[in-house]
Amino acid sequence: MIDQFRGPHDWLSNFFQREIKIGVYTFPSAEHMFAAAKTADMEWQQTIIQAATPAEAKKLGRQCPIVPNWDATRVHVMAYILFQKFYQHADLRQQLINTSPQYLEEGNWWHDNFWGNCKFTYNFQATPCTRCAGITGKNKLGWLLMATRDYFITFSSINA
Repeated sequence: MIDQFRGPHDWLSNFFQREIKIGVYTFPSAEHMFAAAKTADMEWQQTIIQAATPAEAKKLGRQCPIVPNWDATRVHVMAYILFQKFYQHADLRQQLINTSPQYLEEGNWWHDNFWGNCKFTYNFQATPCTRCAGITGKNKLGWLLMATRDYFITFSSINA
């Protein structure tokens, strides 16, 4: 089991800085792309894309005007972003394939129980998070990564 996307597994994180190109747009990270997808306002999108760090892009994505039905589409948007990230970078794609059959979980300390599972105290200390005790996160990011991995495993075996 990979239970956090830090250290040797930081490349699984949306904060990992690897460009994703879609049409004329180049996003510095998956987080930049996800935050920019939250809005239809072109000025906000450009500001988010130009953010200096993924953390800044995430912050801007929380401030921008959000597209209608974002909650209903955000998982599909994330699936597309992850596919593009690993499709465009063969080295990352192979690393993702090499994680099979491990369970991937975005363990965190910032109480995100939708995309991950909050189970640590601040900065991944050994003490469990008391605020999220008894809650099992949905781990949507982990599940999408495993689905992306399964797709590339299947695709590579078909083309072998």
